[in-house]
Amino acid sequence: MQPAIAIANFFLQESFDSGHSMNCRKLVVLTYIAHGWHLGIAEQPLVCESVEAWQMGPIFPSIYHQFKSQEHITNFATDYDGQHFFVPITKESDKQLLLRKVWAVYKQYSDVQLFKMCQKEGTPWQTTWENRDHEDQVAVVISNNTILSYYKQQLGSS
Repeated sequence: MQPAIAIANFFLQESFDSGHSMNCRKLVVLTYIAHGWHLGIAEQPLVCESVEAWQMGPIFPSIYHQFKSQEHITNFATDYDGQHFFVPITKESDKQLLLRKVWAVYKQYSDVQLFKMCQKEGTPWQTTWENRDHEDQVAVVISNNTILSYYKQQLGSS
């Protein structure tokens, strides 16, 4: 498992290399989607942090807080010491293949389109957000079991 910002840095590298624009919302949801597919396929978390359901959609707070003020991201995420987090992946690892596949499939979508995908009826975000304890709650953890079940179901329907 990796910190969310390590996975985010993988997608940032891909965006820098390909010239695709990246903003905070898109980066958060790409990381969430990769985490979801990894759970569905490998039945293991990709990210060692909890993803939260916020009103706008699924959020990794560590990514959001690092990039929320940037309209167009031009730098890598760093840890509290200013060190860059990169995903330590081997040349032919399953993790690398998965992240590259997520990038290939989802890079074409805008942040708005990606969030809409994650907010559809029956998604982990929608289920968690609708079932929160209090309407005034601003963040609720989306369980990995909920995410795993959803992505397993997506694998079965494809």
